[in-house]
Amino acid sequence: MHALGIAIAVVGAVLFIALLVRHLRCYGRFLRHLEANHRDHWNSIGSPVQFEDEPQYGSIGYAKYFSTRRYAELGDAELSALGDQVCNKRKWLFVSLAVIVFGTSIASGDIK
Repeated sequence: MHALGIAIAVVGAVLFIALLVRHLRCYGRFLRHLEANHRDHWNSIGSPVQFEDEPQYGSIGYAKYFSTRRYAELGDAELSALGDQVCNKRKWLFVSLAVIVFGTSIASGDIK
């Protein structure tokens, strides 16, 4: 086991946890704002809630909703900013996962 790899993986894990908490808080604010200010649109995408097991719109549908920035069509600057923050935090979550994988690869000796 290489100490550098372990350190990189730990940093990645801490970063991932911090980003996940921030992402969930931001996503929750996004959904609350959408429901409170754009009820018809919120209903049209399946009335999403943060921790539902089976979203009506579907996981792929939500990913497409954010990647195409459909929320920006509503002309609500605050909602657009929140949606963009959700997308940005999601991208950094994937980066932190890559750091974890990289660190564990070094720690296990796969990368020298």
